[in-house]
Amino acid sequence: MNGLESVHIVEVGPRDGLQNEPRCLSVHQRVSLIQQLEATGLKEIECGSFVSNSKLPQMADTDKVMARLSLSQTCIYSALVPNQKAWSQAEGIEALQRIALFTSASELFCQHNIGCSLSESLKAFAVIIPLAKAKGLKIRVYLSCVWGCPYEGRVDINQSLALAATLLEMGCDQLSLADTIGIATQSQIKTVLTAFKSIDSEHIALHFHNSSGMAIANVMQCMDMGFVTFDSAIAGLGGCPFANALDSGNLATEDLVYLLHGLGIETGIDLKQLCSVGNSLCQLLHRSNASRLSLSLLNKSTLVI
Repeated sequence: MNGLESVHIVEVGPRDGLQNEPRCLSVHQRVSLIQQLEATGLKEIECGSFVSNSKLPQMADTDKVMARLSLSQTCIYSALVPNQKAWSQAEGIEALQRIALFTSASELFCQHNIGCSLSESLKAFAVIIPLAKAKGLKIRVYLSCVWGCPYEGRVDINQSLALAATLLEMGCDQLSLADTIGIATQSQIKTVLTAFKSIDSEHIALHFHNSSGMAIANVMQCMDMGFVTFDSAIAGLGGCPFANALDSGNLATEDLVYLLHGLGIETGIDLKQLCSVGNSLCQLLHRSNASRLSLSLLNKSTLVI
């Protein structure tokens, strides 16, 4: 893996994972989940999204969740801030160290998913980013549909690259390039990331959905090219609702950590404890666990971790 010694994992389960679940967790349950995840050794957790309680009840009262968290010395707490109104809720949260913004390389997906055009999303960013920077916060932007859109099909690489350059110029610290509908293959990953070679890899994170079962293989391709930051979700929760697959969740954090440990890359994460957190969460949500590792352990295979 090009001599990689470390990989950074951004745990998105408490936001991108839970927001797609039919069952809503209470503020207390979500705070407990975040604390349990941090206790496994995870170094960055996306804790929620500042959105309307009625529009996304799974993320209701994210301000209350964040208010119950203390500023961590070992883990970065972040949250999605989709618009200026959301920023007004987020700006006073002491535990918040990074905000995440969201746009798309696809115009139609942007309109369908966040209710505005791509240019309108950038106008909002132009207001929010300087305010967040003045508070000392880091800025991450999710760039969705880099490898394909449910409305437009394949997305022009040059379009994604131009948008990425614009976002970095605006003050974004990190771009999370998303395979939103989970269609990318290793060859396609290589093509896109080769085009992104003009951008320092330290500014790039990768966000893979496992709709086609290719997430782990795609991570391997990215690491071989020197990329070291990956989003994942406990128990493989979340994913894109437009992905027509029985298992369309995010890359499971447990599976990613198992891969890294198998490659000799130390994460500082207690894998057994992580699996336990995922299993308990799935019981709470009344759903099956999408982590292949956790399923193997639950089925009492001979797998040893």
